[in-house]
Amino acid sequence: MSRYRLLTAALVPLLLLLFFSIIAYQHGNSGFKVDKTQQGLRVSHVTDNHLSPVQVGDLIVAVNSVPYARVLGQIFYRDTSSGPPSMTLLRNHEQKTIPLLTRPFTPSSFILLVWPHFLLIAVFLSLGVFALIQAPPSPSTRLFFLMLCGFSSAIAATLASHTGTMHPLCISISFI
Repeated sequence: MSRYRLLTAALVPLLLLLFFSIIAYQHGNSGFKVDKTQQGLRVSHVTDNHLSPVQVGDLIVAVNSVPYARVLGQIFYRDTSSGPPSMTLLRNHEQKTIPLLTRPFTPSSFILLVWPHFLLIAVFLSLGVFALIQAPPSPSTRLFFLMLCGFSSAIAATLASHTGTMHPLCISISFI
């Protein structure tokens, strides 16, 4: 495999980063960050208490009346929801359905939130390209480059959770 073909692998994390950035910017700030678990989306950090009534540790088990398992498979299921955006949380073994409120990002607030993702991806891809160009062609050099591209893609996929994007298709794509 030529070096130029390998360099096109660096486009995957960059395109993912662009895709998740556009989706997050369009949908706005939900006021919290989530982590994916087997049971649902666990609220890991609340950034704006006035915007959303969620608390750290709440478990989001449905988004727009779509259960979590089907949210992760949204690419394949294509469930549609009716009504205003909402989420169903599990707090102290009690289920609550609350409306999903968002506030638009300002360009500066968005950059402040996502700059670590951009920086880490840039560093990983720069190291990978540098190794690919400077090192003699070998399977270990190619593997190193592809691993860094994979790490960069994983970091780009966490952008959806880090910004609290509750769009089911975006959650599904970031999971896959």
